[in-house]
Amino acid sequence: MVLTEVQINMVPAGSPEFRLLDEKRKAEIKDEVTISHFNGSTFSQQDLLLKNYVVSVSAQPIGLASVFLHKDNSCMEITKFYVELEHRGVGYGDRLIDVIEEKALQQDVDHICVNLANCQPEVDGLFNKHGYQVIPNSEFGSKDEGLVLLEKIL
Repeated sequence: MVLTEVQINMVPAGSPEFRLLDEKRKAEIKDEVTISHFNGSTFSQQDLLLKNYVVSVSAQPIGLASVFLHKDNSCMEITKFYVELEHRGVGYGDRLIDVIEEKALQQDVDHICVNLANCQPEVDGLFNKHGYQVIPNSEFGSKDEGLVLLEKIL
């Protein structure tokens, strides 16, 4: 497959392609964790904007990401990240991260956090390759609670 065939579009969470991919992601993860970087903080749902992205190859959806943006643009958090098994290792995840980082820079976001709790297991290596570092002891939770956060200062 040629990476130029890739399209990454923002979609509503209820869209059929997003729901289908999210069900596949949940089946692979098995134990979805509801802890978020923003849970337990001073942020309310009104302070956050949710953006969902779907990666398509030749018009076939093969991956997704859900991203929360704090309305003051101080932080963006990737809470879901998934590429179908048969499409991994080709560069689609790299392209998705690039798009998210471009959007963050366009909106003057200071840093991006990744909540690995609801991501496919091998995704931490992908984010490490892009310069994300583990936040060892976050005030928002710990690895024991199912929360593993990575962060990249932009």
